[in-house]
Amino acid sequence: MSDAAGTPRLRVGDVLELEVERLAFGGDGVARHAGFVVFVPLAAPGERVRAELTELRPSFARARLCEVLRPSPDRRVPPCNHFGDCGGCQLQHLDHATQLRAKVGFVQSALERIGGIAWSEEIPIRSGAELGYRIRAQLQVAPRGAGRPPAVGFHRAGGNDVCDVASCPVLAPELADGLARLRALATDRSLPRVVQMAAGADGTATDPPLPGFATGALTQRVGAHVLAFTPGAFFQGNRALLPELCEQVAGASAGDFALDLFAGVGLFTLPLARGHARVLAVESDDEAVRIGRGNLARAGAERVELRRARVDHALRALLGAVAAGTEPRPDLVVLDPPRTGARSAMPLLVELAAPRVHYVSCDPPTLARDLRVLVAGGYRLVDVTAFDLFPQTYHVETVARLARTDPPDSPRDPPGGRR
Repeated sequence: MSDAAGTPRLRVGDVLELEVERLAFGGDGVARHAGFVVFVPLAAPGERVRAELTELRPSFARARLCEVLRPSPDRRVPPCNHFGDCGGCQLQHLDHATQLRAKVGFVQSALERIGGIAWSEEIPIRSGAELGYRIRAQLQVAPRGAGRPPAVGFHRAGGNDVCDVASCPVLAPELADGLARLRALATDRSLPRVVQMAAGADGTATDPPLPGFATGALTQRVGAHVLAFTPGAFFQGNRALLPELCEQVAGASAGDFALDLFAGVGLFTLPLARGHARVLAVESDDEAVRIGRGNLARAGAERVELRRARVDHALRALLGAVAAGTEPRPDLVVLDPPRTGARSAMPLLVELAAPRVHYVSCDPPTLARDLRVLVAGGYRLVDVTAFDLFPQTYHVETVARLARTDPPDSPRDPPGGRR
C-alpha cells in the first residue's frame, strides 16, 4: 500500500530487504527504504539483510535483524554467547579493525554534523587488546523466584531486564573471577540490585562491600604514579591504554599554571604537575575528592590543589580573581566531563581565554556540541585523537586539543579576542 504521493506506507511488522550503508553512533546499521532511514542493530555495513520493522517515527524507523542475505566480509562470529541478548556490547559481530574504523567515523561525523567543523586531518585511534581489558563494571542483580537463583549480569539490549551472564569476555581476568564469585554468592544471600565492581593491583572490590571481596580503595599504577580509586568513584575502565591517554592529554604540556576540570581522583592532575609550576584541580564528587587528595599527598604534589566545587562555580570564581589580578590566567585547561558534556562551562572557558584547552570526551556528539562554542569563541582545533577504551562497544574516547592564536588581555574582553 502507498500514500497519495506514491511512497510505500510502512507498518510495524513489515519485513523489508535492506542494503546497510554504514554504522550509526550507537552501533546500529543504517539503511534506507524509499528514502526513509531504518536503523538495524547487529547489521554490518555493506550487507543485504531482511529486517522486521519494530518502531516507526516521522523521520526514521527501527528494525529487528531477521536474516543476513549477503554478509559483509567484516562480519565474524561474536566471541560471547550472550551477544545480542546482553546490552553491554554492540559490535562483537564485527572484526576489531572494522570497529576501529567505525569509531573514527563516529568522531568525524559528529565534528562535521554537530560541531560544524570540517576536520580534514587524520584522526588516529589508539587501541589495545579487544578482550579481557575491563577493570570496572556495574553489575545488575534481579530475583527470579520459584527457587531459582537471581540473575546476575547486565541489562538486556534495548531494555531494563537483566540478562543472566555466566561469563563476560571483555572483563579483565580478575573481574571475570569476581563475576563468578558474585554469582556463587547470589545463591546463598540477598544481594543489592546494583553492584559496582572494580579490579586493581591489590584485589577486586565491590560497592557496596560484599563478603570475599577486598574492602577500601584499590590502586592502579599509571605511568610514574600509583592512583587509588574505589568501585564507587569514577576511574577509567581500560588500564592498558591509560598511560597513552595521560601522555596525549598532559605529557608534553608545560607552563606556570594548569587547570584540571572534572578531575576525579587525579588521573590527569598528577601528570600535569610534572610540567606546570602549579595545578588547580576541580571536582564536585565528595568521594573522588577524598581519594584524589590522598593520591596527591602520596605523590608529594605540593604545588597542586584539589578543590571540591562545581566546575561552573570554580570557573566564575577564577574569572573574578583573574580580573582582580589575584590569580594568573591558566596556560592550559584540561577537562574530562561526564557523557553529558560541559555545556554550562563553555561560555566561561571562552571568557577565561586560556591559550590552550585539552578536552577529553567519552561522547562524540556532546564533544562536538561543546567544541562548536569554543571554535566560535576564538579557538582553533589543533588535533584530534581517538582511544578505543571500550572494544566491542560503540563507545570511543576522544582527546581534542585546541589553541587560541590571539589570547585577549583580559577575561572581560570579547570572546574573539581584542577588537
